[in-house]
Amino acid sequence: MTYLNSSADDASGKPSVDSLWDEVDNFFYDKIHWGGNNTTPLKVRSLVGLIPLFATTTLEPELLNRFPKFKKRVNWLTENKRYLVKRNIASMETKGSGDRLLLSMVNKDRLVAILQKLFDETEFLSPHGIRSLSKYHEKNPVSMDIHGQHFSVSYLPGESDSGMFGGNSNWRGPIWFPTNFLLIESLLRFYLYYGSELKVEFPVGSGDYMNLAQAAEEVQQRLISLFVPDEKGNRPYHGNPETCNKDVLNMLNHDEHFADLANFYEYFDGDTGRGLGSKWQCGWTALVARFIQDVGVVYRPASVPGTPKRRKSYYDEDEICNYEPKATPFPPLVRRKSGKSLVNLAAHKLDLDAETPVGKVPGALSRTVSNKSFGSSISDSMHDDFMTQVREAMTTFHLPDVDVPTEELETRNT
Repeated sequence: MTYLNSSADDASGKPSVDSLWDEVDNFFYDKIHWGGNNTTPLKVRSLVGLIPLFATTTLEPELLNRFPKFKKRVNWLTENKRYLVKRNIASMETKGSGDRLLLSMVNKDRLVAILQKLFDETEFLSPHGIRSLSKYHEKNPVSMDIHGQHFSVSYLPGESDSGMFGGNSNWRGPIWFPTNFLLIESLLRFYLYYGSELKVEFPVGSGDYMNLAQAAEEVQQRLISLFVPDEKGNRPYHGNPETCNKDVLNMLNHDEHFADLANFYEYFDGDTGRGLGSKWQCGWTALVARFIQDVGVVYRPASVPGTPKRRKSYYDEDEICNYEPKATPFPPLVRRKSGKSLVNLAAHKLDLDAETPVGKVPGALSRTVSNKSFGSSISDSMHDDFMTQVREAMTTFHLPDVDVPTEELETRNT
């Protein structure tokens, strides 16, 4: 990622030679402009270096063929504005998996370099998600003296040690759901382009390699683990029993009036997973429901290097009844294409990918091992009861007058 020239000496708008990418550390850093051409990089391994991954999407071949004028303009851009394409947009000319094109701020080499830090448990990867600042800075703080004032940034897994942002908000280490969600979405989009050919070590040092869709699921599982009771019935977001008030934790984890009342904390300790900030942050921490929807009702603890990956379910198979949307006489139940989960698209590709052995397909992302396989255990009476509830709900349901084009609705074979 480079700057565009806008100085009086060169107002061409073309890329400068100055870049936010550090070729030694293989990471993006902020830079301070002191005036003129004087800049100083702030070598802090923070979300600054991860956010470029967010600017990623794929162009599906069906989309380009459906809009020939748009396709013509894309081709013209790549042929006539090559300096723009080469500067920041990766893989506009090379087709990837499924003949997709990739619009991305990072190329493959830089992506792999960033992921090496992202999936390193001594850096960004924690037992419960992705940290907002690398644990590397716990022992290696970044300091600077400016006009007699000393400034320093270090890894703080929990509460802030300053009055910034009111003193009760900290982006220097804790786990935040909104950024984790965007990282997961980005990993899935990269997977749609690179497919199973690109594999990364997760976690770094474990010797286990997986594609980016599988890595995305691993991050989801770690985030879900914040809310799942351990073998002693303790939820990590309540805090560590060894360091917190045991009577309070016992009440929150085991008392019948509190045990199942989950709190949606604002952010979480980067080491222990303890909930911090406001505890009614339903706006983004409730994204955990989306992660549960993506990985299914089966949960497993985060991978431990050198141990088999085993899944465990808190429900018997006979109790699991998952109804996927099907063709229906009720138009309001038809989903819009724009509302489809990105995971579904990645899952569909995983199922069709001959390069991925069947045994290695992540269950949460694979339709072939979804709960539809339990169809034999779903009795006719259960199905009838379910449909009766749907019909009763439909009698009181009123759909607002919304003009949705027919082509925007999914079509399914009955």
